[in-house]
Amino acid sequence: MQPPIVVDLDGTLVRTDTLWEALLHLLRHRPWRLLWLPLWFLRGRAYGKTRLLAEAMPDVELLPYRREVLDWLRKEREQGRQIILATASPVALGEAIARKLSLFDAVLASTDRRNLRGREKLQAIRELLGQQPFEYLGNSRVDSPLWTAAIAAHVVGSRRFVRRMRRRFPHGRDFLSQHRWRALLRLMRPHQWVKNLLVFVPIMLAHRLTEWQLWKAAAVAFAALSLVASGLYVLNDLLDIEADRQHPRKRHRPLASGEIPLWAGILLMWGLVSAGLLLAVETLPTLFLVALLLYAGASMLYSFWLKTLPLVDVVVLAGLYTVRVLAGGWATQVPLSGWLLTFAIFLFLSLGFLKRYAELRLGLHSKLPRRGYAAEDEAVVRGFGTSSGFLAVLVFVLYVSSPAVQQLYRQPQWLWLTTPLWVYWITHLWLVAHRRQMHDDPLLFVLRDPISYATAAGIALLMVLSSL
Repeated sequence: MQPPIVVDLDGTLVRTDTLWEALLHLLRHRPWRLLWLPLWFLRGRAYGKTRLLAEAMPDVELLPYRREVLDWLRKEREQGRQIILATASPVALGEAIARKLSLFDAVLASTDRRNLRGREKLQAIRELLGQQPFEYLGNSRVDSPLWTAAIAAHVVGSRRFVRRMRRRFPHGRDFLSQHRWRALLRLMRPHQWVKNLLVFVPIMLAHRLTEWQLWKAAAVAFAALSLVASGLYVLNDLLDIEADRQHPRKRHRPLASGEIPLWAGILLMWGLVSAGLLLAVETLPTLFLVALLLYAGASMLYSFWLKTLPLVDVVVLAGLYTVRVLAGGWATQVPLSGWLLTFAIFLFLSLGFLKRYAELRLGLHSKLPRRGYAAEDEAVVRGFGTSSGFLAVLVFVLYVSSPAVQQLYRQPQWLWLTTPLWVYWITHLWLVAHRRQMHDDPLLFVLRDPISYATAAGIALLMVLSSL
């Protein structure tokens, strides 16, 4: 008869740490209870973990399980192997996972007086199996006493970690983790930095293209804003992890899928935000720092709360775009036109509503928590969004008709020809969304859309002609 397989939970059976999952769950739903956290852990790690999991049990249906590990364990169980779950997580969580998977013959887990980790876990296994040989599947150096006692060491981890463990424990099966550096880059969402190019708009529209000091200041502002924005995207992913796991595309994000540990995401968030703020403090005017803090504060409020409020969420999204334009003007000290800011607000309102409309058309809001829209809101969201887009065009037309244009453009009649291009681009995006062909992130769609590039090129050419 083959020996039983003892399986670790965190990082082995699931691609995450359930303790960090519980902390984030508590932060999302009852953040004031975090004040009690130090008191719980002062009574011991075992008691602290048990109390935390009692307050904030992760949803076992949504945890990122390692499919390759589950498939192997199921095959072994079909051949008569006994499978035992042994985890340092509290009993309640271990038993909930066992009920979901219907895979384990026994569950060994921590209580409020006993932390089943390392040698303590080995002792619990001996209490259950006596001197019966067993195989152990784990992912951490903490598991070394168990691999030493086991007759086969099954290892989950990076290629380097597996090689190192194999020198000590030559017998067993390997389950390789994915490369984390690429996942870290994806977590930062560098493609979203294209939004921060808005900091260069004040220089271009003020026709101060040859003043290289302004370009240098705008480039530093772009870098600072990108660092802070990436940190806040990480924060958003941390707070939205349960919703992302129910999303057909976002479930593959590094934190939701478990490619990146939650603790690493938290460190990365603080590092990026701190670097961006430090860069702004050291090199740019105080007004830019004000814009950056305004952006960061609004983004955090959006991630924690405002994204759940219908209409408010779109206004905040539009505001975050507009703040980028403000940040560019304040970083370079180029005066900002009221026409520009008004046009930006209405245009970005339209794009914000477009994002929500695309999600509604794809049927995502009926499946996702932390969203304030329902399927029946589709028509009204479309109306708000299209009217905002046409209001942006109207503001542009009024601007072209204003005396302010004469001061900047030698042949402003060319600007009139950009009006149909703006109308066409806005209606094109909304038509694509109506046909359910729009990505639920319009930015990703625009970055891959030839029509958007052609329209932008046409508008840029006409603006050059009007300046000659």
